Formats: sequence, structure tokens, C-alpha cells
Amino acid sequence: MVLDAIKARPLVTVCETPQHTTFPDNVDNSTPMVGWAPHSPRTVNVPVANEASSRRLLDAIRDGDEDLGCRLVHDSSIDINAEGNIPAVDLPSDERQWGPQQWTPLLYAASLNRSKIITSLLACPHIDIYRYRGRDAIFRAARFDHAEAYMALSSHPEIQHWYPDFNHELLHFTLDGKKNCVRVLAQHPITDVNFIDTELEELFIGSALHVACNKGDADIVRLLLACDRVDVAKQTRYGMTGLQFACLHGFEDVVRVLLELSPPEKLLPTDHDKQALHVAAIQGHVGVLQLLLATGWFDVNATNWQGLTPLHCAITNNRLDVVLALLESNEIDVNRFQEKTKQTALHMASIQGHANIVQALLGCKAIDVAFPDREGKTALDSAINGTNCEVLAAFEAAEVVKSQ
Repeated sequence: MVLDAIKARPLVTVCETPQHTTFPDNVDNSTPMVGWAPHSPRTVNVPVANEASSRRLLDAIRDGDEDLGCRLVHDSSIDINAEGNIPAVDLPSDERQWGPQQWTPLLYAASLNRSKIITSLLACPHIDIYRYRGRDAIFRAARFDHAEAYMALSSHPEIQHWYPDFNHELLHFTLDGKKNCVRVLAQHPITDVNFIDTELEELFIGSALHVACNKGDADIVRLLLACDRVDVAKQTRYGMTGLQFACLHGFEDVVRVLLELSPPEKLLPTDHDKQALHVAAIQGHVGVLQLLLATGWFDVNATNWQGLTPLHCAITNNRLDVVLALLESNEIDVNRFQEKTKQTALHMASIQGHANIVQALLGCKAIDVAFPDREGKTALDSAINGTNCEVLAAFEAAEVVKSQ
């Protein structure tokens, strides 16, 4: 009965962009059907589509039968631009809360990552990518991290014309953890993988690599580093590199990936502002510090813009674990002083009252307890002036008081 009614329908002449086609009164409205609503003013004298065949196309997309779907795409009885009713149960799980949807095959295929069917649809000369909601297809693919569907859609010339900004998309995918889309988009020839949006830098921090390192997403960092165009040494407006972000937050997995896949010269500091060892020492991330030192690439005695070494920074922030880790390095110079004050690590620990750190430093054979600062004071003098009993006790236990 339904099919007889369909065959009896007249041709539909479209001059504007109607939202719905009125079905004849003799059609059983209780039967699930695919509504056909042309939205392109370019479509005229189009026959009413075969709803049963259209339903088969949507079902093939739902079931993942891409071979059948590709054959149906080329079935002349099917309007590939039709918006069919998709029951909530057949939608992606995140979409079911909104109830049934009116989606085109292109939108439905994008939502379920049916890349072969998408390719077949886009190859049809009469595909209308400007159809209502048609533009949403690429955004649906991105939302669900369907990389194959995303790239199939993005390869279409017309879609590229109105959707060329892969740079921002890479930032969004990285921020949202869309690993599959990051993988394919980072390798796309027109994507600037080092792009920084200066207007939205507070949101994105910097480039995609900066975002991934700041989030601690080691998988995406690895995917980005697989692209030989990624600049590991690139800095944000504030002079931070991806490695420094990872050190700041103590993301050992990210640091490990960066050290594994990046050449040393790209990771070594180019200025004295925020060096990786200093950042890890200040934040107290011992594991990160040990990873950096194990490479032998980083100077444990390097000074930052304040003239402080990582050891000085650890003492200033009362990081005993970091101090102990640094003292295990054969290259450490425990008597290195800050140029302006000529204070050594022992001076700093004594003045700030860090008795445990004083004790650790005094246990070093190379420590020079008699080294004077710019005012001629030794670390013991500073401890006496500070009247910290625990610090004085540490000196006494090391028999420094008697010797001086």
C-alpha cells in the first residue's frame, strides 16, 4: 500500500527552500518513512525519492555495511540529500538524549565514521554539501574523533573552500584530546603545526605541542612529534617551551617522550629565563629532574637570569628531595655562588633556616664551610645571626662550630 502510494505521487517542483514535503492523504502515516525535504534552490522537478531504498541506505550506515552503502549511494532511486528520520537508539550515544533526528546520509555517515560511504557520497556529482545541516558533517566527525571521516570530508574541494582553517582545529583537537584527529591533521600539508593563536593564547597556551605538554597528554605529544615540521624549541609569548610546561607540572611521561623523540639541541635552553632543570627544581619534581640529568644534556650548574643554579632554586623553595637528588650528580658544584651576593647554597640554606638541607650540604666532602659572601660572612655567621637553633645544631653536629 505504501509503495503504491509512493509511485502515484506527482513530481515535486521546487522554487524556494521548503522545510517539508506534504505526503498524499492515502499514505499510512504510521509506517516509518524517510521524509524527503529538498533545500537547494538548484533542485527542480525532482521525483519523490524511494523511501524504502533511502531507508536501506541509512540502515547500511547504521550497521557499518559500507560495501552495501556505497552501492546504494549510486542507486538512482535514492535521494542522497534527503533528511531521514534517525531513531534515538540508532544515534551515537552522546546524541540520544536529544531524541530522534532528521539527518542526511552524509551527516549520519560522519557521525558513525563511515569513511567509505562518505567518499562515495562526495563523489556523486549531485551531492549537496550545502544542504541543511550538511555543513555539520565535518564537525560531527571531529566531535567524535572520527579521523577517517574527518579527512574524507576535508578532502572535498568545496568543503576546503569554506573550512580551510586546520590550524585552529589542531589546537581544538589537542585541547579536547581527540587523538585520531590530531594524528591525521598534524600530517596534513596545509596545517601549520606550530601555529599560535595570539588572540586566544590564554585558552590554548601556545601551539598544539604546548597545549599537549601543559595537559600532560603524552600520547598526543608523541603524535605531534611524529610530524617532522613540529618545532620543539618554539616558545610562547612568555618564553615557555613544551618541555618547560611538562617540567612545571611534573608530567614525567611527557618529559620522557620529549627526551626520546627530540634532538638535544632542540631541548637545551637558549636563554637564562626558564630552564627545564630550574623549573623542575622549583616545583619539587624529583622524577622529572632525574630524567633530565640522566641524559647528560643539561648543565646542573647552569644559572638562570637571577644567577641561581637549580640547587639554589631548590633551597630557596625548601625542596629537600630535590637537593638530595642534585647532590647525587657527579657534576654538581656545591660551592657555586650567586654573583651579586656571593652566597653559596650553604649560605642560602642557613639564612632561610632549612636545617635538613644544611645537614645534607654539610655531608658533602666538597663543601667549603669557610667560603665568605660579599660581606665576608661565612654560612655559620649567617646561621648565628639568624638564631635558628636547628641550623646551629646541624653545624655543631658536623663539628663546624668547633673548627671555626
